[in-house]
Amino acid sequence: MIFEVTIINTFDFLNGIKMKTQAFGWQYFLISVPIGWQMIFEKKRKKRQSKNTGYFGFRDAKEKKLEVSWAKYDKNPPDLIKVIKNFFESLKKSKKEIKIRTEGERKVNDHKAKYIYWELENERIQGYIVVWICDQTQRLIICPSQFATKEKSIEKPRIMNIISQINCHPESQFSVWTAPNLQIHSPYLSMNLKKKDFLIGLTFIHLYNDELNFLAYRIGLADQKVTDIEEIPDWYKAYYKKHLPGIPSNYNPENFTKLIYKKKKVTWKNKHTLEKKIPFNLRNTHLETYLWLNLKKNDIYCIIFFTKRKIEIGIRELIEKMTKLAIEAN
Repeated sequence: MIFEVTIINTFDFLNGIKMKTQAFGWQYFLISVPIGWQMIFEKKRKKRQSKNTGYFGFRDAKEKKLEVSWAKYDKNPPDLIKVIKNFFESLKKSKKEIKIRTEGERKVNDHKAKYIYWELENERIQGYIVVWICDQTQRLIICPSQFATKEKSIEKPRIMNIISQINCHPESQFSVWTAPNLQIHSPYLSMNLKKKDFLIGLTFIHLYNDELNFLAYRIGLADQKVTDIEEIPDWYKAYYKKHLPGIPSNYNPENFTKLIYKKKKVTWKNKHTLEKKIPFNLRNTHLETYLWLNLKKNDIYCIIFFTKRKIEIGIRELIEKMTKLAIEAN
């Protein structure tokens, strides 16, 4: 699955040349890449992605350009020399003619990194392998890239410029998650990815921690679903059961309250509690649902919070902040 976002910055690449870029956020990374590059994920779906590993990458219209993968470590960080050598040896299994041109050290943001610059002469391809440790998030990060040899005068410095500015531990209370026509924010290093679905007309992300679950949906072709903002609650109650993944069992919202956010954005809110049938289980599930329409994007947005814990001040503040950020960003 690939997609492109429209968060656009102005970025100085080579020799003072200005190029437009797009900024992406995913699992506590922030990275800016040229306009036209598309984000990609592994084709193999996992029922539940481990919070200790992750992957995303980018490609242009022709080929894969750059990838980012990581694994968390517990106590002692891995040896970067061993990691990069092992990774290179794994490449040799499928690319037997691959050769190392240069290797050394450089900085990625404020981290010391090891790199290998390689070449595959028979396929006229070159690329980098860059590895580093983020001690802030306790992650080993591996960033391979590739480009056509005939384009190395432009692509080689561009790739290293992009990699050197990857932010693997943003100094922010909230982390950005970028998906097709959907941008959400979660507390930095507090919530993990449980599930995602990027389909035609539907974007879905499920984040969670020990206290709270957060579901976010973007539903396309809004003009084919409702003709007026006031219709959204009734449409939603007839729609979610058949079309939205990840909905909690026994979820059944009833009355929605109309809210007005900044810029007169109409939002619908529903709060309810699911009571367990087992009498001795005193923990009820508290749910909150928010719905709104973006006319310019022709999208309907839905976010759902649910927790089995008592809604304390900290959780309440978190729900309110994540809701505000989601509405403002979408």
